Amino acid sequence: MWDRTLEQVLNKPAFNVLPELKDQDFKNLLDNVFLSGERFVAQELPIAIKRNGRLENAFVKFVYEPMREADGTISGLMALADEITEQVLARKKIELQALMVHELLMNAPGFVATLVGKDHVYELVNERYQGLIGQRKIQGKTMMEALPELAGQGLDKLMDNVYNTGEPYVGIDMPITLARDENVASEERYFNFSYQPMYDENRNINSVLVFGYEVTDQVISKNKHLENEQFRANELEEKVQQRTLELSKANEDLIKMNQELESFTYVSSHDLQEPLRKIQTFLSYLLQNEYLYLSDNGKDYFQRVNNAVVRMQALIKDLPDYSHAQITDHQFLYTDLDIIIKEVKVEFSEAMLEQSAILEAENIGQADISPFQFRQVINNLIASSLKFSKPGIAPHIIIQSSIVEGSQLQYQNLDKPGGKPPANNAYFHLSVTDNGIGFEPKYKYKIFQVFQRLHSRGKICRHRHRACDRKKNS
Repeated sequence: MWDRTLEQVLNKPAFNVLPELKDQDFKNLLDNVFLSGERFVAQELPIAIKRNGRLENAFVKFVYEPMREADGTISGLMALADEITEQVLARKKIELQALMVHELLMNAPGFVATLVGKDHVYELVNERYQGLIGQRKIQGKTMMEALPELAGQGLDKLMDNVYNTGEPYVGIDMPITLARDENVASEERYFNFSYQPMYDENRNINSVLVFGYEVTDQVISKNKHLENEQFRANELEEKVQQRTLELSKANEDLIKMNQELESFTYVSSHDLQEPLRKIQTFLSYLLQNEYLYLSDNGKDYFQRVNNAVVRMQALIKDLPDYSHAQITDHQFLYTDLDIIIKEVKVEFSEAMLEQSAILEAENIGQADISPFQFRQVINNLIASSLKFSKPGIAPHIIIQSSIVEGSQLQYQNLDKPGGKPPANNAYFHLSVTDNGIGFEPKYKYKIFQVFQRLHSRGKICRHRHRACDRKKNS
């Protein structure tokens, strides 16, 4: 705990050896134990101790125990101490992160609730969720105890499946019979929502996160519109077939667009700015009042959190642009791809270090791209490579680029949706390869669709124990 040698401390008064402790009330503690004979125990005491040539802040737990002679008189004291600075700082960091997550969920733009355990007991309920059910008190109750009108609608079975398998569930325009308050008749309402598994420190599922929006008015309006269109179609018999085809295509496009827009719009809403500002407020407070007391690791973690907040601001700003990519002219910029890849690599530096991962990507070149979308593609591909790596084998990711003819791409993408590229055109071709568990070629387009996953968490774990030598290319 200190940088003094035995020769510097043995047979010398304590506060001659450690003068910095004298004004920290340690002398009074020692005197009291010596005079009263009562031991003193401290579990998490902050101290300032001189070492490495400077005064450092630390946390210790210790015991002062009186030493007695045969006749019961106290002749000295024994001190048993253990420094717990790293543990305390780590705990404080976790507590801060938990506070930020709690604030983020409570101020989310949609309704949010967490249900704990296999019985699905309400724990966290934000104001928007409470607004769905009026004044009913549901915290501490199971889902069926709190909202009995849900019985027989299958929501408990859906939640059981998420809790038991780890597979998330997403419902779009889901009809649910739900009362708006206690002693009020139930009514059919519509919701867009998701059930997401939540994990404890041992990666075991311990709760389910519910997030979503009520879309009753929108669905009713859409249904009325469809009914009107059908009525007109029946009056115009000669145009029934043509109109039916037009409505079918319009509905398919609308459903697809709504699914993608809902997925991105709710997280890019301006409401997310408020909890982000609260996070920045906490960081500013830490920077002004606590930064000097952090260890070097603590300062590094602080800086990473701050960098993550900056990236999150950029993400919130860029997401709305992406969500409208289907209906507006997208802006492409001539961009150095190496810079973006290097920035993404920095974001994954800690995870790559833990897995001894190698990323090879040099002289990729420049291209006209949407920087935000390209960054997301590279981010997701690297994250997947690290996540679906083989056990005991360090992930090895290779990113390469080349200029290829359209005829070559036609041969490589015979079944590609949307048609073949013109044979005489030249294309910038980007390849991402890793040595992970791979996937069946028949799924090579499915994995890039929204809300698609090839394996459940359990299947992923089983794949990690099999020799799977397929390569993943994009």
